Amino acid sequence: MNGWIEARDNEVDENLLMKFDDFVAEKFNEGSSSSGWCNLIVKHCGEEDTLVSFFDIYSEFLENIEE
Repeated sequence: MNGWIEARDNEVDENLLMKFDDFVAEKFNEGSSSSGWCNLIVKHCGEEDTLVSFFDIYSEFLENIEE
């Protein structure tokens, strides 16, 4: 996702990614998002389910920010 942000050079996208970090940390009851969303998903969902879990969690995140 960092590459996506760099290519678009969009501050809004960068803020969205920071919010996603926080959302994932909160979802997994982690104290902070300093590990990053990717590491937290791998830690809690396992490597074999990471991609599917990412899209599920990202969809949940988008639903929550639209409310």
